[in-house]
Amino acid sequence: MKITFASPDDVAKLLAFREEAASWLTRLGSDQWQRPYPADRLLATIASGSAFMVMDGDVTAATMRANRWS
Repeated sequence: MKITFASPDDVAKLLAFREEAASWLTRLGSDQWQRPYPADRLLATIASGSAFMVMDGDVTAATMRANRWS
């Protein structure tokens, strides 16, 4: 596994992961993440350096977001 910073090229993949998670949550009876996530907010997260991609070879295995608390 390799963890890399997310790039603007990853926006579509990140949005697709969120939609997939929302569908899974719906099947479990939750309405969490039903509103679409704004791509501009996602781009801001990427620009801040707090969005990461977890790669297993060429496959994106997961995504993460890390926040610094002060």
